Amino acid sequence: MKLVLLILGLLIASTSAQIRTKGGTLIAKEGESLTLRCEVEDPSVAIIWRKNTEVVAVDDEILDTYGGYEISMEGSTSVLTIKRVEPINSANYSCALAEPEVSVTFVIKVQVKPLVVISPDTGVYHARVGEKNLVITCHVKEGNPKPGVVWTKQAAKLPEDIKREHGGARIVITEVKKHHAGKYNCLAENIAGSDRATIDIHVAEPLQGEREGRPGPPQLSFDESELTWTVRAFDKILEYQLCHRLENADHFLPEDCNSVRVKKSDNNGDDKWTHTIDLSTFLEHGNKYHVQLKARNALGWGSMAKDALHVELQRIEKEEAKGASIISIISSILVTLVTMYLLF
Repeated sequence: MKLVLLILGLLIASTSAQIRTKGGTLIAKEGESLTLRCEVEDPSVAIIWRKNTEVVAVDDEILDTYGGYEISMEGSTSVLTIKRVEPINSANYSCALAEPEVSVTFVIKVQVKPLVVISPDTGVYHARVGEKNLVITCHVKEGNPKPGVVWTKQAAKLPEDIKREHGGARIVITEVKKHHAGKYNCLAENIAGSDRATIDIHVAEPLQGEREGRPGPPQLSFDESELTWTVRAFDKILEYQLCHRLENADHFLPEDCNSVRVKKSDNNGDDKWTHTIDLSTFLEHGNKYHVQLKARNALGWGSMAKDALHVELQRIEKEEAKGASIISIISSILVTLVTMYLLF
């Protein structure tokens, strides 16, 4: 009897630990290959690979044919290879047995090299002495872990009168002077690598007789669906440019910027230009956006507002409710008329 119990105990032990490999956390760099190995005691049992909850492969068959995977067996070890690691591969990969239901998990963390763009994205920015609140932002589009951002000036120290905001990603020149001219580098760096973008600021003296240069940064306000802005400029404003992006987007794309025509009513003869538009013409209801704006006169484009405006257009429910109420009233009136007709 003791011998039977001993044999049963050995059988139970062998079926409860059929995966020899231990899981863990693996660090991978974007663009490299990564191999996951899962050694089992009984290779005749079906081996299932999953990415989170999605089945990637079963035994030697790849089910996710678009994921860039390869699968093979090396003796009693199932080998899953990610041929080119992408950020989307940051996930939990598990090796599981169909019978008994046991598994091990590999936590994949993908290191992604930074990618940066500068706004404004003109490459060369033409400023004038005396221009107010010139804002230049370094947008980090990609990068894991989160990159650090540093602004430098080529062949010179970054001027002390330049303010750094948003963790160093944005620089603000309160009033442009001649010594601000030069090339500025935005450097983003993490353990996976670095990326750099450059903007060249040209500074010219004001034109003769010019009281102000290009338009100053707009003051933005939002009420329900209406966006209102005020820009200061002595020279006639020729055009506005409205840019928008979804709240979780990193920067404003050229295709998301729209030209807005100037109206005669925008200016009353002073240096203030005020304009109002209905944002429902450009944005979808129910989404959250960041909105920016700049103005142009004969001297060129002015700077954008110091901060993007957060807006959300509420879904149209009142009109639908009003329509439904009208239909209900009409239906009630028709029922009443029919009832009166039948009675009389």
